[in-house]
Amino acid sequence: MRLLIAFVYFLIAYGSLFPFHFSVEEFRQQYDQLLSIQVSGLGDALGNILLFAPLGFLYALKYSLGTCQLSKHIYSMWLYVLLFAFSLQVLQIAMPERDQNIFDVIFNMAGFALGYIGISATRTPLINIQPQLKYLPILIALTYILSELSPFVPTLDLQSFKDSLKPLFIQPTLMVVM
Repeated sequence: MRLLIAFVYFLIAYGSLFPFHFSVEEFRQQYDQLLSIQVSGLGDALGNILLFAPLGFLYALKYSLGTCQLSKHIYSMWLYVLLFAFSLQVLQIAMPERDQNIFDVIFNMAGFALGYIGISATRTPLINIQPQLKYLPILIALTYILSELSPFVPTLDLQSFKDSLKPLFIQPTLMVVM
């Protein structure tokens, strides 16, 4: 479970910092904008909420599996997620194409809370998330589809997503290895 949570952290950081064009000059000019209070729009708010919901979901599953005691780790868990969200916003200051905002951290924490409380409230019975060999063909197919979607540009643009999937349906290639 710990590796899965670490992978979700990685995906969140990747999606938040893509295309990784950092500029020290931009950081010097814009660092005071971090505490600006402005909401970019409904799509931005929903994107920030949905970005952290899987992390809350996984932490709730981790503590529902009984491997850790929740009361001992709840404050540190929330603090780690808050520091991670804030760190992403600080890093986005150095990116000219990104808009940083303190409200993004609040929306990130709201998404984490929704994922965490959503699973915790359902009193989900233990879920076996151990990999099974019978799902290997599905995993291979999903890996191929994800490779066609690379470079994994985070966007909510439906047309961009459709354009990434076109090679799968227009000229699919099939190789048989013997």
